[in-house]
Amino acid sequence: MNRMMISGQRSAHVDWAIGLLALAMVSFSSRSAFGQATNQITDLAPNSAAQGTTSLLVTFTLDTDAPPAPPAGVMPNSVMIGTMSGTSVTHPSQYIVTAVFDIPADEPTGPKDAAITFLPPEGGTLVFSMADGFTVTPGADMPPTIIQHPQSQAVPPGSSVTFTVVASGTEPLSYQWQKEADDIPGATATSYTINPVAESDAGNYRCVVTNDFGSATSDEAVLTVAELPTGGYRIVDTGQSVCYDNSVEITCPATGEPFHGQDAQYTGNASSYALSGDGLTVHDNNTGLTWQRSPDTDNDGDIDFDDKLSWTEAQAYPATLNAQNFGGYDDWRLPAIKELYSLIDFQGTDPSGCATLAARGETAPHAGWPSSGGELNEGA
Repeated sequence: MNRMMISGQRSAHVDWAIGLLALAMVSFSSRSAFGQATNQITDLAPNSAAQGTTSLLVTFTLDTDAPPAPPAGVMPNSVMIGTMSGTSVTHPSQYIVTAVFDIPADEPTGPKDAAITFLPPEGGTLVFSMADGFTVTPGADMPPTIIQHPQSQAVPPGSSVTFTVVASGTEPLSYQWQKEADDIPGATATSYTINPVAESDAGNYRCVVTNDFGSATSDEAVLTVAELPTGGYRIVDTGQSVCYDNSVEITCPATGEPFHGQDAQYTGNASSYALSGDGLTVHDNNTGLTWQRSPDTDNDGDIDFDDKLSWTEAQAYPATLNAQNFGGYDDWRLPAIKELYSLIDFQGTDPSGCATLAARGETAPHAGWPSSGGELNEGA
């Protein structure tokens, strides 16, 4: 699935959320400390370490925006780098938190989100986060580990297709792509492209990654070559049922009459959604995306201006959802334009009740959902 803000075909959750085009961003949190407020981590020191590092003391600097961090000595509920939990946590001053981390030898390399969560006594959640704030680098004498496997694809003849693998381990790493377990001559990069695709290219593809300390083989990706049905991406119907002339509502005209052929006279894929068991996410049965359900980002029971975030706050919010494993997903992201389009409310109203976003230069929260299975979730 794809969670959107979507989480997606990594299982395809388009791990978040955006509900209407104007309520377009995954479920972002509000700035109210009584609901779920999201602030930023402005610095991590150090901001990288190698696989296998132990007893690493990391210092986090918190922003001074409202709501402010709790006073010194008030301990956070959790301090996270990716899925790694900090220990021996201290809060020596209001805007400084420290924690000790042990980085497993097999921890996937690459950037990690950082998040610190406080539970204020007045209730709610206060989260400080930074997307990709810390990087895990390869440790010494480490064999390859596959971090991202190539994905199966279905394409028509004559098109282009690219398979990609991401691996970690002690450099240098060597790559060899295979079809049906046989080496493909010259296919020795992190990606393998076929252009143009022929029917004979259909089959199973994988990549073998090696270094001086071992090798790792990716999962197989199946390439299906076939003509795709017209309109392969399912566009959701607008739900429009009323016809108009130049100024007022009218009875929908018959063929040949003026104003015939309006949106209300055509029917597409009817909206179809499935609510998750925990009530936190919604799966779109047309697009395969999973979204955060509610635009009430501060959890105060009201949909109002306080539920909206600035663009900067919106970009930082997926890290918060991923740290919380919101809805059971840890690959939330902001959705693409076409993904947002599937959530447009064609009634022309803002369900949040806010009509003056431009006045503060802010975007609406998602109408919410989640990476590849996201902040939306893609895939099924």
